[in-house]
Amino acid sequence: MSITLQPLRPGQTRLLWASFLINVTGMLFFLPPLAPLRTLFGLPEAPAFYLWLVASWILILGLGYLAMALAGKLNRPTLAVGAACKITFGLLVLGGVASGRFPVQASALALTDLGLAALYLRWLRE
Repeated sequence: MSITLQPLRPGQTRLLWASFLINVTGMLFFLPPLAPLRTLFGLPEAPAFYLWLVASWILILGLGYLAMALAGKLNRPTLAVGAACKITFGLLVLGGVASGRFPVQASALALTDLGLAALYLRWLRE
């Protein structure tokens, strides 16, 4: 099985760079020592193991976006996994806001990820 890599358009390259930076920033939110960042957006506390796990996954996905931006090629499986993760995070956070478990400001994180996921899904349909 081979993965066909499509050349990126200029707007896609810029958005993948932005996605990388967003993921690096997002990773910081989940580093156990940086609880004030989580508090700022109303994200819940969790045991350090799970925070490190989530932080590492966010960084790994960000590195996938960086690799695509640097290569100038769209890797469809990487993009699909990224879209799925962003949708999952966005919906979980919005659910937390809707249920009153998270404050409204957490919606900013969710809507950013859902917006990126929508763009990724559009790219996957092209």
